[in-house]
Amino acid sequence: KRGRALITRAAEQGVVEAMSKLVEIYRTGLGCRPNHSAVLLWQERKIKASKERYTASPSKENAETVFRAILQLGDIHSESYTTDKAETQYKRAIAFGRGAHVTEEERRRFAARAFFRLGDMYKFLSPAESEAYYMQGTKPLISIAAVKKSIVTRRLLAIGSFKQGELLSSMRRSEEACRHYEWAAKKFEELAKETGDIKDKERLAITWKTLGASLKNEEADKALTTALAAYREIFQDTGTDIARRELARCYFSFVRGNATRDREKAMYYYDQIKLLYPEPHPDSPICISFGFDLKGRLQLPEDENPKVILFDTETN
Repeated sequence: KRGRALITRAAEQGVVEAMSKLVEIYRTGLGCRPNHSAVLLWQERKIKASKERYTASPSKENAETVFRAILQLGDIHSESYTTDKAETQYKRAIAFGRGAHVTEEERRRFAARAFFRLGDMYKFLSPAESEAYYMQGTKPLISIAAVKKSIVTRRLLAIGSFKQGELLSSMRRSEEACRHYEWAAKKFEELAKETGDIKDKERLAITWKTLGASLKNEEADKALTTALAAYREIFQDTGTDIARRELARCYFSFVRGNATRDREKAMYYYDQIKLLYPEPHPDSPICISFGFDLKGRLQLPEDENPKVILFDTETN
């Protein structure tokens, strides 16, 4: 309580970082009960204080702070299913970005990030609107990416293509979805080679894996094999528990895909998973509890989806 009181005092004195902390506290119920009204109050105050800082010093960094704060308010409304209010905030972010003292390329990136948020929000509510928003976000980036060749812009464009692929797949427009996945994979491969960024490698792996799930037989195996090579490289580079889990899940895709048509091959990939996890670890959130049944299904734990982080436009 004392800590929260000190943070509140700092926030009341206009410290933006303290306002961010209060939003987090009331949003998650850290040391108190979640309080949605307090979250909205302090997020609006954060936007106001950020705008005052930006007006006094209209730098790129301060413009980013304002823009992100407005997006976050949209996210808060979206998570509470007040879609109309979320849409208002995302469009408010677009309007701010268009008038911000930044380059034209940065204005287009601001708009794309907000349009992608709108596309994500309407993905299942109204696929047609979602598709339109994704296109509004990507089209202005295409021409500028060809000229500027900025890494950030190219990455954002690839993320947009992946998002469109997911939407089209959910609409059963498989051929179009695969074209978007293939284009995104090509761009992520270029970025991964150019930057060596582990997140670009992870995006590349997820894109190939998702494409594999959209294809059949030999084509699916080819895409999954490419994904598998990327996951192996990530695990070799990082050795993290998350990389181990995602590599195991990629092996599982081969187990599942071959369970009925090639049991020997399925068992081979099942054995690869056992090499990664020689024993089950019931206390670990990423453990694998082995259970290979007669139909060839291996049970894997359901936990956080890496797509949520890796294809969030705020993690670039």
